[in-house]
Amino acid sequence: MPNGVYFPLIKTILDWIQSKEINSDGKIINLHVVVAEDAKFDTQINTIGINDKVTPMFKFGKNLESIAKKSLRKVWIPVLGENQIDSLNKLNEEIAPKEICPVFPVLSIDPYRAKNLLLAYREFLFDTLDLETGNFVYSNEQNPFETFRRIYETAKHYYEAFDELKGCNIVITPMSSKLLCLGSFLAAYVLLHEKDDVGIAHIENQTYSIDSSIDLDEIKKNSTPFTMWLTGEIYEE
Repeated sequence: MPNGVYFPLIKTILDWIQSKEINSDGKIINLHVVVAEDAKFDTQINTIGINDKVTPMFKFGKNLESIAKKSLRKVWIPVLGENQIDSLNKLNEEIAPKEICPVFPVLSIDPYRAKNLLLAYREFLFDTLDLETGNFVYSNEQNPFETFRRIYETAKHYYEAFDELKGCNIVITPMSSKLLCLGSFLAAYVLLHEKDDVGIAHIENQTYSIDSSIDLDEIKKNSTPFTMWLTGEIYEE
């Protein structure tokens, strides 16, 4: 399921749970998000064609849509995944960020994943963007709450740094495996609730393909289920 579908869906449910409408009877509702994670398989899903336009994600785009009306500097936080060079170039062109902090999965099932991403995007990162490694953000591939903290802390750092210059707008782009993307969702959700200038920008893919030689039944066996408890109370009083 694409990020553009399940991000707004989870946000809608969270907002609904936290609204007075659903909590008026005093009942506590828990929300768990369950995913089957297989980062290696995610890298084998190929995108075929991308849309020409960078769009704000539904439910996460209000601030991005008003960027043109503001003089805010943009800080771009792309959560890197495989085979995304065309999207990265398009996003960079459209966003025109002042600062860029790419997120790498350092702690990963594949110990070489971050290295391989760095090699795949080295020209884009160092030649096109002229980045220094001090801008890199590192997170655990299988811990979305760590990814949340890394992105949240990075955003807060730039809000403070640009405060004297009328602030900045954080633009998050989830382009990686499920748990890393969910970590970026949590960061955007919390920042929005704190009334910060943040949004999620993405490019819709036209379609996807999977190598016909891949045994999907075997993939299912190798996937690891994860559950994230996002809101509620685990024990009743």
